[in-house]
Amino acid sequence: MGSRYELPADARIRVLTASGTVIVTAEDRTDVEVEPANRTVELKESGSGHRYGILDHLHRRGRRNPERRRGQHRVSDDEPPRQSRPVLEVKSKSGSVEVRCPRGTDVSVGAISGRVNLVGTFGSVKVSTVSGSIEVDTAEGDVDARCVSGSITVKSCGGRCDVTSKSGRVRVERVDGAAHASTISGGVELGTSGRGEVELKMVSGEAKVKVLETKHPRVRFQSLSGKMLCECEQGSDFDLKVRSISGSLEVTGE
Repeated sequence: MGSRYELPADARIRVLTASGTVIVTAEDRTDVEVEPANRTVELKESGSGHRYGILDHLHRRGRRNPERRRGQHRVSDDEPPRQSRPVLEVKSKSGSVEVRCPRGTDVSVGAISGRVNLVGTFGSVKVSTVSGSIEVDTAEGDVDARCVSGSITVKSCGGRCDVTSKSGRVRVERVDGAAHASTISGGVELGTSGRGEVELKMVSGEAKVKVLETKHPRVRFQSLSGKMLCECEQGSDFDLKVRSISGSLEVTGE
């Protein structure tokens, strides 16, 4: 059993660790649970911070505005600017960290070494690692995932998706907004609904793009040595731009 904290309205979560696996699970709950219980947890709001003890809890329910919805952008006129949103920050120098939070919460994770796994449905997601794989289940908003060495997998992104890995495979099963994916050594697989521009950059490796809805892409493929295979009808519904030094492109439809 870890430590539990109440999450203020419209708050986001930030997890920072030097080494160790990070698992964040979004589920049907109103509070946040952090395991192990001895991790440093701090609420930061408008430039100030409050450090929690293991059994400390927030008492903010009376201040919540019924017009606010976590993970969405509907707010009342008296909400503070977006840059003043409270942040629940979890810090760990070493060792694994597991965080359980309400469904639809915006989450960011920064890690030096270790795997990062986001399970469930989140708002917007931002993840950065030096060495270690990144896995994201579902984000209703944007996804920004970057790593130096390691693979990146995103199952579903409702907004814009930016994924970058210098050495590792990049895979996005579905993106409903614009998408940008890049890798130096590793392939790219991406499924798009065709509602936003798709741009892929590689040095070596193959790119596979699947158009998940009845859309006709305008394909622009640039490669010094590589072949393109497009099995779907081209058109002007959205731009698909692929740049590669030595790599191939395969585009398929539903």
